[in-house]
Amino acid sequence: MNSRVLLLCQEGEARHAYLREMEAVAAGVDAAASYGELVRMMRGTAYQGVVIDLVTSIKAPKEEKERAGQILEVFPVLQVRWDADSRTIRTIAAGKTLDAGTLAEFINVHCEPFAPRTIRSDYRKPLNFNVLMYKDESRRDESPERTVTINVSKSGCFLFSSEDWTVGGNVRLTLNELEDKTPIAGIVRWSVKWGEAMAIPGIGAEFTSVGARQAEELVNKYRL
Repeated sequence: MNSRVLLLCQEGEARHAYLREMEAVAAGVDAAASYGELVRMMRGTAYQGVVIDLVTSIKAPKEEKERAGQILEVFPVLQVRWDADSRTIRTIAAGKTLDAGTLAEFINVHCEPFAPRTIRSDYRKPLNFNVLMYKDESRRDESPERTVTINVSKSGCFLFSSEDWTVGGNVRLTLNELEDKTPIAGIVRWSVKWGEAMAIPGIGAEFTSVGARQAEELVNKYRL
């Protein structure tokens, strides 16, 4: 009963049905009518999961949906559909949630253990830099992991990785396409482990040290 979850659904009978069932098992439930509203709410409030009405999602603008999809990659997500004839809720697994179950099971099993989090305020652009990635700054003999970025912003990036990472740990990144190849220091803010879900495994890294020339190139050349 400690979970705080967010529902995406337009006003109507379906939204009321979802809210009745969710409020019976969650400590807090908020509702958004569009992906744009959902993103704005997630910037200011920490949530443990997201429930998406399938009909609302289908009707949403493609660009808005794609941008929100990148943001929701690390959250437990469940798709639902209201059947007005039988007055029942159908659930469909999505994102990291491999088994659908009922709405109550989704909240108790997937949302409850998930650490509440807000989303970043800046937009991450899909850019695939070739990267040499190091875990331990103190080990100068460490062999880098050769990888790529999935998306990048002025403040961080998501990188593919099948290695095990510690949230809060340090990372050093050499972006091959930048003219200044000085390693960029960062902190691992979240990770998706290989094999845990039908999602790209990797880490979300926040930049802690970016050179002036590197920042200028990211903004001016790559339009971040």
